[in-house]
Amino acid sequence: MSTEVEDLQRILLAVHGDTLTRNEQLMEMHQQDVMTHNELSTSLQSSLESLLQNDVARISQSVIGFDSLLVCAFPVPRAQANNDTGVALCQNASHSRAGDCSVRGSNLNRQFRVSLTV
Repeated sequence: MSTEVEDLQRILLAVHGDTLTRNEQLMEMHQQDVMTHNELSTSLQSSLESLLQNDVARISQSVIGFDSLLVCAFPVPRAQANNDTGVALCQNASHSRAGDCSVRGSNLNRQFRVSLTV
């Protein structure tokens, strides 16, 4: 009977050793997965920030164009305008005539529609 017990003990120790080895390997794989996940997460965050900056810049340009269009369509007195970009475009020397402002407004309107579809 003692031989059977010794055999069972050896088998149990061998299974226990194998289990410990597998657990260590799984822990190492998990740590590698965590590092890979962190790298991918950082890369994704960077890409999203870059896309966001590009989109914000594009939207900003569209808003400036739309603002200029509105200013040309609905001019405000210079005293209220201060440093408004659209007013400056329509009221400077090359765009001082109403016809020039109308053409500029049509061009801005066309550019605004194109930029929104892109």
